[in-house]
Amino acid sequence: MLNNSSDKIKKEFENLRNELLDLTLRNQLLNFKTRARTITISNQSPINIYQTLVLQNNKMYFVANKKEKKEEKSGFSIWDHAPFDLSRFTDGDKTLSTDLTPNELQKRLFYINNQAKTMLQEQGYNILYLAVGFLEWRDNTKPKQVNHAPLVLIPVAMERKKVGKSFNLEWTGEDIQTNISIKAKLKENGIDFPDFEFKKYGEAIDHYLREVRDSVRGMNEWKVNTNIALGFFSFTKFVMYNDLNPEAWENNVDLTKNELIQAIFNPSINDKEAFKEEDIDSQLEYSKMYQVLDADSSQIAAIQDVKVGRNLVVEGPPGTGKSQTIVNLIAELLAEGKSVLFVSEKMAALDVVKDRLTGVGLGKFILELHSHKTRRKKFLKDLEKATTVRSQEPMNIDQTIRKLETLRQQLDDYAEIIHKPLYEVQLSAFQLYGLKEAADEHFSRSNRIIPLVRFSHPETLTLKDLDDITISLENLAELYQTISKENPWSKCAPKSLLPADLREIEQLINDTLHALDDFLVERGRVYDIYGIKKPETLNEFEKSLSAFDIISSKNSELIDGDILKSGAWNNNNDDAYRLIKELDKYQKAAKSLDKFNSGIFSADIDRLIGQVQESAHKKLSRLFGNKPHIELVERYYQGPVPKSPEDVIFDLEQAKQVILIKNQLDANKSFARKYYGDYWYLGANINDFKRNSKMDE
Repeated sequence: MLNNSSDKIKKEFENLRNELLDLTLRNQLLNFKTRARTITISNQSPINIYQTLVLQNNKMYFVANKKEKKEEKSGFSIWDHAPFDLSRFTDGDKTLSTDLTPNELQKRLFYINNQAKTMLQEQGYNILYLAVGFLEWRDNTKPKQVNHAPLVLIPVAMERKKVGKSFNLEWTGEDIQTNISIKAKLKENGIDFPDFEFKKYGEAIDHYLREVRDSVRGMNEWKVNTNIALGFFSFTKFVMYNDLNPEAWENNVDLTKNELIQAIFNPSINDKEAFKEEDIDSQLEYSKMYQVLDADSSQIAAIQDVKVGRNLVVEGPPGTGKSQTIVNLIAELLAEGKSVLFVSEKMAALDVVKDRLTGVGLGKFILELHSHKTRRKKFLKDLEKATTVRSQEPMNIDQTIRKLETLRQQLDDYAEIIHKPLYEVQLSAFQLYGLKEAADEHFSRSNRIIPLVRFSHPETLTLKDLDDITISLENLAELYQTISKENPWSKCAPKSLLPADLREIEQLINDTLHALDDFLVERGRVYDIYGIKKPETLNEFEKSLSAFDIISSKNSELIDGDILKSGAWNNNNDDAYRLIKELDKYQKAAKSLDKFNSGIFSADIDRLIGQVQESAHKKLSRLFGNKPHIELVERYYQGPVPKSPEDVIFDLEQAKQVILIKNQLDANKSFARKYYGDYWYLGANINDFKRNSKMDE
């Protein structure tokens, strides 16, 4: 079973390696091309670069060989190259000459520096290298194309003391890299490509270039040159590619049998029972907990799972305490004497955890292995400092621990009491109090005081008894809704009734029912003849009688039958009054349209206003006395156009408002006729509407 699992993992490793490996000509390490983010050095030899930059650890400086064109020299540019102090180059040649103008060089250096720093700060690794020596080779897929692969890559960093000064270049102190991409590519062709080994003499790099020439001597038209260029190169994926190669592992190492690797590819191995949040108080002791930040029950459970060796993934949106949990977990593992490797794709996550650990006094245990702040010397210094930390006497916190244990026990007892089911109803005090609070809130919303109900023996009530009481109250509430204050039997409290009384009551009820049937017939006739709404209640019946009074009055005017039948006046009359106000507003403002002909209704008034305003601001028009605004609007005026553009704009604004009101009235025409029938039109008498609507009262 284990062998099958190992074979499966090796196969997955091979698939992952194929995805990581980029041996196409898109790779800069196989097909280097000069572009905007590269700089070619024209004056240096590989020996001098290696001697000055690496062995002597000196800084080197960029120089622009190309002069600016005459038309480009005028004026000031932020990219102007600062003049060089040539006295700095007395000890050997430290210049890096480029076939660029000063402005071009500064722009390119500024871009390269920003990109390299951004990658270093966000991802934690350097991508800026000085490539020394190139292999000119041809790929079988494109035999006519000459590709240039860098051979030795020196990790470098750029800096300038202040804005306006030139950039300099220095070795970061990190390992000098061999081009492992070209090595893997040539291995496919059976070529054993040599690795560069660091040596403390300048000729070492020339010796390496000679070794490369010897290794490719049998390849037709392949050459090794001594070109030097600055550019971006990334080795991260190729490093992972090599790490997943079983042939690169040591004899006693087999990653496929590693417990963590096995768990990733076979999750059932990690199928351990997770620590339950509810077991925290019963299974954990304060004396064995070393959290340095606040933690809730879910975070403590996750920490316990990790401490017992359970592999897990903690997910959650930002702000849910993931970094806080990591800090607590590191503190717990440090207390057990363990080392922790904390890895993150983003530097921001590393900084957050580091700052929090430093804030709680654990900063001296942190060793930055890989970041933009880490250099070999600083790493060794930090390592020495960490190993010489003096141990401190353990603090005597036994009393504090006992106090915390007592407090936790009291809280646990309280929680157990309020959640314990009580009496026959088997509801806890927490549940009963919640029911009481919900009832209080209900009566508070309706501005009423909750009534008090007394039970003789409440402890004997069961949950079924409560359900029966609730159903009875719901039935009573439903019945109460049908009994209003206008009910004929309201406040009626008859005493004992004799049989004769019952017969009399029965006769009265029958007579009332017959009379009610006759009334309903007459009600239908009234509706058919006069259009009066059929009354359903006593109040509506009284309103119907008022309508009869109006109809029977000798002074009443004839009313359009459609108005009576529409039923519009039976509802809220606010819309009717609003329509009258809009019509009144239109009639008062409609005189402003007398200046215009009917064409104004189809004109784009906003556009006309804008054109008139634009013509009014033209200086030449005012200078020669022309009136372009008159030509714009004279076809809409019935009479002469005002000479002032301001007067024209005022007229157009008024016309716009009136047309807007008219359009709204036209849109509501059918709605208005429900209230006023054929009496409604734009020229109708407003006073008649007001009198009929009783607005004057």
